Amino acid sequence: MKKKMYLQMISTVVCAAMFSGLTGCQEKASGATEATVVDRTLVNDVVSCTTNSPSLNTADANGLSYLREYMSYFTDGVIGVCYLGHREKGDTKPLADWIQTSAPQLVKKLPFILEIAADKERVLGDGYGDLFCFVPKDTFSTLSVNRAEWISDEYGVYPYDKDVLYRSEYAEPVLVFANYEQYWDESNVKISALSGSGGYVQWCPYRDMDNNGVLGIPFYYKEDSYAGIYEAKLLIDFTHFGTDTQMKDPFHWNAWDYIKNLDPYDVMDDGWGAPYDTALMNTKWQCGENWYISFGEGNCDPAYAGCVDIYKKSEQGQNYQKLYSGVWRMEDEYLRLEVTSGSDTRNGSFLILISPSGEQMDMYMDYRTGVIPPFFIEGTGFMTLTYRYE
Repeated sequence: MKKKMYLQMISTVVCAAMFSGLTGCQEKASGATEATVVDRTLVNDVVSCTTNSPSLNTADANGLSYLREYMSYFTDGVIGVCYLGHREKGDTKPLADWIQTSAPQLVKKLPFILEIAADKERVLGDGYGDLFCFVPKDTFSTLSVNRAEWISDEYGVYPYDKDVLYRSEYAEPVLVFANYEQYWDESNVKISALSGSGGYVQWCPYRDMDNNGVLGIPFYYKEDSYAGIYEAKLLIDFTHFGTDTQMKDPFHWNAWDYIKNLDPYDVMDDGWGAPYDTALMNTKWQCGENWYISFGEGNCDPAYAGCVDIYKKSEQGQNYQKLYSGVWRMEDEYLRLEVTSGSDTRNGSFLILISPSGEQMDMYMDYRTGVIPPFFIEGTGFMTLTYRYE
């Protein structure tokens, strides 16, 4: 099946042309926010939601706020989407009833979908075919839904916009029916979405018939100073929300779930793993250009594996000075650090993963409290350390 390269690109020119006149908060159109840069508000939300989730769940009767809170953890995602089933042409059953029958567990979790079905202005397309629900990530998202016509030229096959079915700079959730004439990845509708944070995506909704009918989620490749090149998924698929074991309640995630859904790259499948205490004892790790951390063995409270010292390069750039001292131990996959430097104390449990070669170590912020080690760049939630041979 043909590759649709336009789905893997974010075009500043196209975005600016389509969404001219947006407010200043929407001017950034070059891509979603960096996956490893953690907004401090989000950090606070993680902490708040971990402790206060029951009140949030009960206050949100139709599930929309609950879903948007869930989507906020996917920093690269622009808009949420789910597949509700295939409705045959000529089916006269009321749409809300049809959805209730087709996706009962999903609408039980997210009953706002049935509310959309009752609003004719937000039910778009032919009225039959594959039915998708699109949910803007925030209330400042812009969404356009157009009829699409596929035209080929010497460079490939591309969808061109025809009739406007829906357009709003303060988009609401919509239901979209999609059909195709010859190729299943050439549907007759196209969505264009711009999130309030500047992420942009165009997509002609389709299911990948060569891959068990999963959604053909568009993506692009990003480069980050810590994560390197990784695949950023532009749509947040909540088709199995509340029914699939991988779609856990976001307010009860553990750190493994948290970094998996940030997804700078799939470290879990590359042989990376958490070390034992003995693997870290008497080792030193470079933390960027100006810091390194030294793990000792013993000589401390028996409840800990050893003492730890953190050094920073002097302003002259020649020697390292000890700035923090404390204790450490491993707690399953987490490195427990308790270090102090004068009035600054950093106590946290940080998920760490060691590469198969033993020369790299990925460290993540304490997602429960928002604490980061002193050598992290402020505002980041992830860093790769390298082994020091000395």
